[in-house]
Amino acid sequence: MGDAGDKLRNKPSSADLDEASVLGYLLENPDFLMDHPEVLMVATPPARFEAPGNNKVVDIQHIMLKRLQTEMADLQDCAEQLIITTRSNMSTQKGTLQAALAVMDCEGLSSVARTIAEDLPMLLDVDSCALRLERHVMPPEGLDTNPAGDDDQDVVTLPAGFIETLFGAEAHAVLRPSVDTEAVIHGEAAGAIRSDALVRIDAGPDLPPGLFALGSRVEGTFEPEMALDLLIFLARVVEHAVRRWAPESL
Repeated sequence: MGDAGDKLRNKPSSADLDEASVLGYLLENPDFLMDHPEVLMVATPPARFEAPGNNKVVDIQHIMLKRLQTEMADLQDCAEQLIITTRSNMSTQKGTLQAALAVMDCEGLSSVARTIAEDLPMLLDVDSCALRLERHVMPPEGLDTNPAGDDDQDVVTLPAGFIETLFGAEAHAVLRPSVDTEAVIHGEAAGAIRSDALVRIDAGPDLPPGLFALGSRVEGTFEPEMALDLLIFLARVVEHAVRRWAPESL
């Protein structure tokens, strides 16, 4: 046992140092035995098996084993959650890149609007996607508000001033965990949309501002604290496509 045991045995006792005080101190200082491992060298360990009629014997090995098992289970849960999150992020990134390529392959604003509405929801695992522009108070002569040529692909649906009211002066994106029906944004799907992500679109000089919208049937899908990197990237791709093709609609 050595000098450590002799020092512990020869230590003066205190009248106030009873079992409850020792227990209370150890509970308040769970690292005590790690800092003073010499205590374990002189402490009397409990019997491996409880003696008949003795209800005070505690199997420390069993307690420590259960604690280690709990810690290992927690670590395994963390590892599994990390794997799930990583796979989800990789899937989201892959879908975003595929969506960007689909938009870049479009020729004409009608093709951009149709691709966003019909192809992007599947690639991005959402329920709706839309490109919307504001109506000018005095729209440029010849502006085609329905470049796709059908009723469900109307691009210019937002009233004048809508973008400024929604985003303010500086915000580029708005994530709304809960929304009411807004047909000017989500069109025929508006009745089913319960959460959406909106990104400002700058169509360029002499063209009205707009937005790129993702919508979900599940409330809480888009939360304000979510990362915006991939969404902003895709919106910029859409913005460049609008700038490229919108002048042909004038």
